[in-house]
Amino acid sequence: MFKIFSKQRISKSTIAFMAFFLCISMFSSSSLSAKTAGPEGTEIYDSSSGLKIIIPPGALGKATDITVEIIAQPGINNKTGFIHMDVYKISPSDLSLKKEILIYFPTVKYKGVYIYRLKKLMKGNIFTPLIPDDTVGNITEELKIIPDKSLWEEFSADTSQKGYVMVKTKSSGIYTAGYFR
Repeated sequence: MFKIFSKQRISKSTIAFMAFFLCISMFSSSSLSAKTAGPEGTEIYDSSSGLKIIIPPGALGKATDITVEIIAQPGINNKTGFIHMDVYKISPSDLSLKKEILIYFPTVKYKGVYIYRLKKLMKGNIFTPLIPDDTVGNITEELKIIPDKSLWEEFSADTSQKGYVMVKTKSSGIYTAGYFR
């Protein structure tokens, strides 16, 4: 094990960051939360992963079942150096929002954090109906090409709340957060 790391320079913060996410992934399930949200707004929080979504009043015109799933565990893209956290699918993928929702990703590192939303799969578009579990384990190729702007939309990460990075968006879909080492 030490010979593998002796030729590469891995900072202590990178090791701590990955250890944190390995611990989170051990306790994560693939199906996080399902909740009905309406025009009055709601908060979706999963204590096992720490992900939090706030849907403000007026964002939805009618009651809608919202599902949040982890579809890929944390990982490192050795080609680009991008270290991503869990990858979440927020459904329905065609969710019509009148106001921005807030998505809070748990993190231990704040500077240099990026948030990405998958615009389309390499073999299709996320806005077409997906078979249950269709994306689980099948977005490996897409994760390898972050930050390719043809497939991934980059968001500015708000780091003002300790323990989280936050994004404001009017889109559901597939999200992850992470940083380049």
